[in-house]
Amino acid sequence: MKLNKEQLENLEKLAGLQFSIKEIAITLGVKSADLKKMIAVESSRAYIRYERGRIQVEAEVRKAIQQMAKQGSTPAQKQMMEIILRNKEELADLSSNKSRASKDKMEAQLKELEYKQKSGQLLDRDQVILAGQAVIAVVKKKLTSIPSKIAPQLVGEGSIRKIKALLDKEIRESIKELTRMKNIV
Repeated sequence: MKLNKEQLENLEKLAGLQFSIKEIAITLGVKSADLKKMIAVESSRAYIRYERGRIQVEAEVRKAIQQMAKQGSTPAQKQMMEIILRNKEELADLSSNKSRASKDKMEAQLKELEYKQKSGQLLDRDQVILAGQAVIAVVKKKLTSIPSKIAPQLVGEGSIRKIKALLDKEIRESIKELTRMKNIV
């Protein structure tokens, strides 16, 4: 069931006058249970219009209470302080929930990191650096040994093409040997 534009306008006005949902339903000519279902859905137009009407009038009343409190009315001052305290408690609850959620998220991330570290999916930074340095040392040793290994073959070679081919062959063989090495570290 949907309310038409006129019904929605009346819903807002009647909610502002603080009529009950049952009384509003009777005035609109709809079933009370249907109206309750519509208002229960926060994204519905009925909910928005109902709350808008109720809140607008509440805002006017609060403004009047605030004016009376400023003029020295003790009951109005007491009422305003109660409203202020309620709002502060609500904000504290929101902040507390946000802090708790943030703490829970950080604890979950920490547990995930610990799990990954224990299962071998996550390595210690220093270990990775040491392993990288070891790999570089092996590669460096292998590459720097090429000139002394191939130099005797190059002596007396007059063809640049032949020298290049010999160097290329030796470099490729060194790379193959390095790729076959499973446990460099």
